[in-house]
Amino acid sequence: MNNALTDILWVAICTALVLLMQGGFLCLETGLTRNKNNINVALKNLVDLGVSIVVFWCVGFGQSPRGPRSVIPQGGEKEHKDSPTNGRGR
Repeated sequence: MNNALTDILWVAICTALVLLMQGGFLCLETGLTRNKNNINVALKNLVDLGVSIVVFWCVGFGQSPRGPRSVIPQGGEKEHKDSPTNGRGR
């Protein structure tokens, strides 16, 4: 297999494990609460998952080296102090 396919497969497996972990937390918390609060616990876990996805999309993906708006320099793309942008970005 090539590297790109291996990377995609690895990310897909990790994503599935994280989503299974969310389901496990849902079952654990539901078992520890009274029956009348089960829906509230399920809704809290869904909101937690949604907020985590949005925060990762806003913060984490922007810091990844392969992201479209990466804040981490790649390779030899260092800013020189006599460049036209003076280190302020583009």
